[in-house]
Amino acid sequence: MATIAIDFGTTNTVVTILDNNSGKPKTLNFAQISRLYHCQDNQGNGYQIPVIPSLVFINQNQELILGEKVRSLGLNISKPDRYFQNFKRDLLVIAEKLKISLSYQQIAQKIWLDENSFISSELELTRDKLTEILEHQQLLEQLRYALDEVLHLALKKGIKKRDLEQVLLVGGTCFIPAIQKLIIAYFGEKKVKFQQPFTAVCHGALASLEFSEIDDYLHHTYAIRLWNPSTESYFYFPLFEKG
Repeated sequence: MATIAIDFGTTNTVVTILDNNSGKPKTLNFAQISRLYHCQDNQGNGYQIPVIPSLVFINQNQELILGEKVRSLGLNISKPDRYFQNFKRDLLVIAEKLKISLSYQQIAQKIWLDENSFISSELELTRDKLTEILEHQQLLEQLRYALDEVLHLALKKGIKKRDLEQVLLVGGTCFIPAIQKLIIAYFGEKKVKFQQPFTAVCHGALASLEFSEIDDYLHHTYAIRLWNPSTESYFYFPLFEKG
């Protein structure tokens, strides 16, 4: 019997099994619904991780479309006008590529081609500008608040900040240099580890099978965000409550 671990991420989902022969975790790549995410480790070595975009679409025939197929067809963009849909989809793809490039370099540049007018535009973003955007959108402030809350919860259980041996960064957001810098400022460079951030959660879940009991705490509620075409608004279906 295979043991499966699933990390339901906001942007991407990772599915891992425990290989019965090797006893090591193996990340699954599903045809059509998976995409390969290109990463680099701390030494600059490139590698690929199969991820599933956390997207579900139900068409007019009540057929279920999942993952990469939803993203590649732009079905997750709820605008009826085809030109605007393509424009917004292309910009979102370029923005994601710029963000990823800034994980390894100070300046990122991409070219966007308008397929209707055949006019190209060069887009440029620097690390400093990205940090400015994150501060303006209060993402870094929210991260500071979340870290303070987690440390407070740990202290209530008798765990002090100096007792922490390692801080493991997981998820795609931790590729952003401003995020890494903030966390290192909290805990120190020696304690912060950045290894296989996309698969760390699944691998950790499989490793937890060795323990008889886990005392866990959900920092926030997990839910599926659904789009209601009649009201043209999103609503949430809770899966796991906070606590």
